[in-house]
Amino acid sequence: MHASLPSSLMVKLALSYTLVQKHSRCTIIIGWRVIECHDDTISNSLLQRQLRVLAMSKFSVRKLFRWSFRRLHQRDVDNNDTRTKPGNQATGGAEFQAAINVKEGLNQGQKNSIVGEESSRQGESQDAAKIFLNAPVAPTTGRSEAQSRGEEEPPADINAQGGSARQDKFLETLRIFFRIGETVAGAFPFPGSDIVFSALTGIVDRVETTEQNKETKENIRKRISSLQTLARRDGVTPWTETRHWILKSFESDIVEKLLSCAVFTESRTKLSGFIYADLDERRLSDLDDSIFKAVQDLQTKLILETLNSMSRMEQKNLDEANAKVLEKLKDQLPKTATYDSDRPRLIACHEGTCNAILKEVKAWAKADEDRPQMMWLSGLAGTGKSSVAKTVAAWADELGLLGTSFFFSRDFEALYNPSYVFPSIALHLSESKLDPSLAQCIEKTLVDDRGNILNKEIAVQFKKLIEEPLRSTRVRGITRRRLLLVIDGLDECKSRPNSDSNDVATIISLLSRLLPTNPHIRILLVSRPEVHIQDALSTGDQLYPHVVRHKVEDFVNPDDIREYLCQEFKKINEIGWPSEDDFNVLAQSCGKLFVYASTAMNFIRGDSSIRSRKESLQILLSVNPGGGYYDAYKRLDELYIQILSTAVKYTKEVDSKEMIRFRQVIGTLALIRNPLSISSLAVLVGVEEEEIWSILKFLRSVIIVPSQASEDREVPPQFYHPSLPEFLTDAKRCDDERFFVSETVLEGFLFKKCQEVVVYKGLSGQVDEKLFPILEYACVYWGNHLEGAGHEDAMVVKALDKFLQCHILKWYKFAFVFLRTAYKNADDEIFLCMEVARNWVSKRKTSDKFKELSMNLDSVIQSSWTISCYLDIAGMYDAARSRCGGKATRRTPCHPGTRQKILEEIQDWARNLSSTVPNVYWLRGTDLTGKSAIAMSLAGWADKNGIPCVAYLPRYTVNFTALCEMIAFEIASFDRSTRNLVSESLILEREAGGDDEIMFKHLVAEPLLKQRDCPDPLFPILIVIDGLEKIRQTEELRALTLFFNLLSGPDNSHIRIVMTSNSRSDNDARICEVFESQPHRFMDLDKTPDEDTRKDIKLYLYEELTRIGESQKWEPAPSDLEALVDDCRGSFRCAKYALNFIGDSKPQKPVQLLQSWLNRDFPENSIDKVFSPWYEDHQESREILQSVAVQVIWVVTARLPDDSLSVAFLAEFLQVDMTALEITLRYLYPLVFTDMDGHLRPIHPSLPSMGQVSSSSPFYLGSYPAGRRCLDIINESLIHLIAFGDGDEGVSVQKRVNSRSNSMLRFASRYWAVLLNQTCRDDYDFLETVKSFEKFLENNWLSWLYAMSLLELASEVASAMSYANEWCGYRYTGSFDAKDFTKQESFIKSLLREARKFFEKNQQEIAESPLQVYRAVLDLPEDSELRRVYKTEAEERLRAL
Repeated sequence: MHASLPSSLMVKLALSYTLVQKHSRCTIIIGWRVIECHDDTISNSLLQRQLRVLAMSKFSVRKLFRWSFRRLHQRDVDNNDTRTKPGNQATGGAEFQAAINVKEGLNQGQKNSIVGEESSRQGESQDAAKIFLNAPVAPTTGRSEAQSRGEEEPPADINAQGGSARQDKFLETLRIFFRIGETVAGAFPFPGSDIVFSALTGIVDRVETTEQNKETKENIRKRISSLQTLARRDGVTPWTETRHWILKSFESDIVEKLLSCAVFTESRTKLSGFIYADLDERRLSDLDDSIFKAVQDLQTKLILETLNSMSRMEQKNLDEANAKVLEKLKDQLPKTATYDSDRPRLIACHEGTCNAILKEVKAWAKADEDRPQMMWLSGLAGTGKSSVAKTVAAWADELGLLGTSFFFSRDFEALYNPSYVFPSIALHLSESKLDPSLAQCIEKTLVDDRGNILNKEIAVQFKKLIEEPLRSTRVRGITRRRLLLVIDGLDECKSRPNSDSNDVATIISLLSRLLPTNPHIRILLVSRPEVHIQDALSTGDQLYPHVVRHKVEDFVNPDDIREYLCQEFKKINEIGWPSEDDFNVLAQSCGKLFVYASTAMNFIRGDSSIRSRKESLQILLSVNPGGGYYDAYKRLDELYIQILSTAVKYTKEVDSKEMIRFRQVIGTLALIRNPLSISSLAVLVGVEEEEIWSILKFLRSVIIVPSQASEDREVPPQFYHPSLPEFLTDAKRCDDERFFVSETVLEGFLFKKCQEVVVYKGLSGQVDEKLFPILEYACVYWGNHLEGAGHEDAMVVKALDKFLQCHILKWYKFAFVFLRTAYKNADDEIFLCMEVARNWVSKRKTSDKFKELSMNLDSVIQSSWTISCYLDIAGMYDAARSRCGGKATRRTPCHPGTRQKILEEIQDWARNLSSTVPNVYWLRGTDLTGKSAIAMSLAGWADKNGIPCVAYLPRYTVNFTALCEMIAFEIASFDRSTRNLVSESLILEREAGGDDEIMFKHLVAEPLLKQRDCPDPLFPILIVIDGLEKIRQTEELRALTLFFNLLSGPDNSHIRIVMTSNSRSDNDARICEVFESQPHRFMDLDKTPDEDTRKDIKLYLYEELTRIGESQKWEPAPSDLEALVDDCRGSFRCAKYALNFIGDSKPQKPVQLLQSWLNRDFPENSIDKVFSPWYEDHQESREILQSVAVQVIWVVTARLPDDSLSVAFLAEFLQVDMTALEITLRYLYPLVFTDMDGHLRPIHPSLPSMGQVSSSSPFYLGSYPAGRRCLDIINESLIHLIAFGDGDEGVSVQKRVNSRSNSMLRFASRYWAVLLNQTCRDDYDFLETVKSFEKFLENNWLSWLYAMSLLELASEVASAMSYANEWCGYRYTGSFDAKDFTKQESFIKSLLREARKFFEKNQQEIAESPLQVYRAVLDLPEDSELRRVYKTEAEERLRAL
């Protein structure tokens, strides 16, 4: 009667509260109610509802006990004569089942307080409760085991029997609870379950051990240990330290209450001293109340902690998302705008110089609030303004006063564009720790705007990012910390194109607006004394009251210049040089210009191979010294003339070829909008790169010239000081015609050069990736250079007219594709360029020619706006040929001179406009037959010969809508009339929302068909569609049908359509069905004569190898060339991989690399030269690459080089069709190849590491669980092969195992552990691998060991066990649901460790006598898990012998 009580208490304890967080789902069980919710739905209101549930809970251990007590008491009366043998599961299980079976209790009319009224209203809660209540238990019977066998129970003392029976009932009830508890813990593991197990262990330990209950008690102890291990799995839920503290407190309370009921009393008899006298109803009631209150407290605390934890997690996720937004914005802003950025021209004041001006500025920055809040530090060129600004900013930053700094520069667009000023200032303030509330407010604004702030007006930027955050974070009565803003080079800020206002004046006005309400802010503006800046800071002749001005030249002391020169000469460290007189003359020449002094020292420190330092000093001293400040500028100009004259070796001819080239190079450096590397400058100007290097070599004193080392060659050269380009372009200052650069003339020159680069380098043929920077510059800035050109320049007007007539549509299409990889807002850059050009044209509208130019530009701009709204670049010919779209768009044409027969046949067909010739040409073939290369070559041929061409070459699946829009975009580049028609159709089609046929008709068919009626028709029109199988399934039939119905036929002979398809695609049959019903030309590329293909590959290899060896005067021997052609096996791709490998001359010479390729002897560091292009080429075949076959080829052929694998064996191992495997091997060649013996080999053992390093690898291919496949082979085959018959002594077993038919078993037995060790947790069906491993270890490991001994492979067992142990330790870990485990992790690991030790101890005996495997396992200790698992099998094997 009393025995069932602890079990009900335990059920209450175990199931009253379970909290699990798994993935993003939370399950809370309160009493018998289950509340399920998601992270985004948990709120304060939910918490309140949950707390109300706690208050309304009707569950009570006392009520359950009373109900159970009545039922059990009645059962004791009915079965008074029944006795239960110790260890019997029947009676205790029946009593417990009766106590917890809610449904049965309800049927009997008993009011169930567990479910209560809430269950009737919560169907889901009731169902959840039944999951636990209906857990499987042992069959219920009222008879003992002895009675069921018909045996008499042994006589015993009645009291002893009664006490033992009751204790056994109690222990048996606990065992039933464990079974249910395991179900609970398995479904919802929770750290708090440890509390239950601690309490239960304490109670069980206090039950006195007797002969009758010994076995039952030990079983319960094992059950507790097993269940506790299961419930302690790591990694399911991240329990915080707070939760563990809450649970520990709960555990202490509960254990104390439970153990108080389990006090052993000596006054009772030995057999009944556990639970009789002290467990009266009052104490049970108190215990019930205590437990119920503790559970309620635990529930409340954990719910609150859970909500707090979820709130913290949400905040963390939000912070990470915000950080990404800010990082993205930071990438768009200039990186070198702050004082501490790495800019070569931005240097601080030398120590001991500029003390007067620095003292004045610092005093103002720290002064009280009655001083003006804005200081304008003005100074002429070369007086050291920027150095002072940098020094002040560094000082303020060190003192914690610097809010931010922004240093303008005319060298970079991002540093002279006013749109970047306030976003940069705001970003720096958001990262500053000086004003946390302001930083937080600005950061929120930046995040909420999601980077769009850059596209807004300057005033809007200022208001949202600076003004409003300052106002919203202002607290009345609290003085804010001083903030200094330093803005240098305002005169170098350029107003935006088409801006109606002076952006510099706008910036000054907006900053001034801050000051009245923000007395803690100080703003330092540094610039030249430009009129527009002075006007913005003053009214009439007076500065605004909030502005104070200082002129840098008023503070410059000649002693500062002398100090600077003295420090610089000390660095040269030549004793006795210069003389005091020479030093004084040089110092006097510098006057107050630091730029003169720094230029002079750069000239003196110049290349000693050109002249000595003493000679350089004498050249400088020859400049006539004078007096007065403005005489210093005259001397600076003379200094520049002197330096430039030495650079041209005093050449006096103004119009000589050398001087013209000199002015073009130096002038281009002065006028380009963004710096370019010397290689890009050479392409733009149209000279050899070395010629520019030779010019700049003599100008290092005034131009920052990068090193000619390979890593520095792409660094753009820059002027040391802007005074030099100003001097070169000012006719009044530069009175030497040799060096004067006319801005209008050179701008016109650069405009024409930009157009030439675009037309000849970008609009046709394959684009060299080395040209990307100059193409990007030319596409974006040709309009800016046109803006600076003179209208009277007839050559410029003629060039613009030709560009608008012939090239602007193609330029737009190319730029639209090309710039998207470099600019976030590529469309804006393109339209800005065209609008700048239109503004230049509109200034001369009085001329008829300029009116025509303006109309043409207006038409292009208007139609382009419409077209750009709907289109993407994927699959376009321009993206493919320029390779600017990355791997997704790259395509390579046929090598010149190859595929000639195929190309000539198609080209002749395309030029034949006879109505009797079919309009459609179909190229069909398997992979690697060159379909895409032929398509690219045809598009290039049409482009080169002026044939209007539409080429669509997708690499991935596309839908029909994308196909139509891409074709429409290509058609829109034919001419302006067609472009306008496409633009109008796009608008109508979008508004109408018609079906696919209407879309195709309006966007594709009508513009093409109307070409027949044009006065100057474009014939022929070539359409190239590569990869019909890439059109989404079912849509490819619709596309084909529309092409045939609307564009083919005798009336449309001006249209020629080339289509390619893969003969092994899933939709090949449907494609063939459509073509068979329509007239077309057809070519099967798989039937191309092998001799033709071989000839083409030989030509390709010979020309490329000759080019590779040109620098070393090497060309391949005829025999090596023939061998290499054979090695390519008719694949141009394989030839390309070989050339990539051989062309890498860093490790070895080409002749050595050629031999390495032919001999398959590859250095590991060279494999990437083959693998990387192979992987890129097979992106479109990714599904094939990730198939089971390929995965296992990686593992088996590359990881196991000592074992030979034939194609037939591999097909059997993979369980795939031989034909399918052969097709896959074609993809893998040459990475995996067949050797002379017909065995598969890898190109290098390191190959799998490239494709399987991790899922984040750019070359990740995935993996296949080959180790599991081996284990399955062993588990399915081994037990049958080594079955012993009567009298079999192992001879026939050895024959069976070694037979050829069992080569698969031999392979699996040898390599299962090696391959298993390569299986990662995220691999395909990892849990299935775990189950196969456990089955092997528990059922077949001993037989495998016996088989390895028979195969004479016992020496490999140790390494196999080592691999298995490594896999088990690093990959076979917990954190899986209980339902996904077949055995407990600890048991498996323990068994594996014992198996390893067993083999190590018996290795020699097993190798000598295979049957020793079975004898040795029986010699293990009785408590050995390995002996327990394999005892029966070992005995049967030995008995059979």
